[in-house]
Amino acid sequence: MKCDKLKYLDISDNQFVGNSVINLSSKIETLICGDLSNEEPIETILISLSKGNGINIKNLTIFGILSSLKSLKKFKNLQHLELHFYTDEESANYLSDIGFTTLKTLILEQIRCFDHLSAVDETQFADMLKQSKELKKLVITGDYGWNLRLSDKSLEKLVKLCPFLEELIITGIYYSTVSYEL
Repeated sequence: MKCDKLKYLDISDNQFVGNSVINLSSKIETLICGDLSNEEPIETILISLSKGNGINIKNLTIFGILSSLKSLKKFKNLQHLELHFYTDEESANYLSDIGFTTLKTLILEQIRCFDHLSAVDETQFADMLKQSKELKKLVITGDYGWNLRLSDKSLEKLVKLCPFLEELIITGIYYSTVSYEL
């Protein structure tokens, strides 16, 4: 069954997304999918999306375990990316792959990270923003008590990499002695 006029689909909190997103409508613009209670990797969902009309999606929200994000480079129309993820890896280097996209909104929420290091480090931070010169909203959050691992230098790069930034929410940074004007 195809829903040829479907533009918005929220199938979050379903046990597994799997290949179900291969048959999306060619008109699909927004997809919300995944579930934080299972171990389905985000990359599995991205691969399934890229095999069908999901490749043309503009707004994508995924819940799942952080894994490779290399498939993101296939999503040429993506403007809004929202990842709600967890990882058991201390230094997962997957977020750099976000840098293959040209985004206007990027929201990253790392869960299950209380008293753990963030998946976002200084190198990945710069890499994931390198193509998003038109980024207007950036949100990076985690559970209370996490350590974001960004310094003043990272925020200085942010000002240069994203000159049109209008909204910025970053939690988990230790105090800074430098003030920024965005």
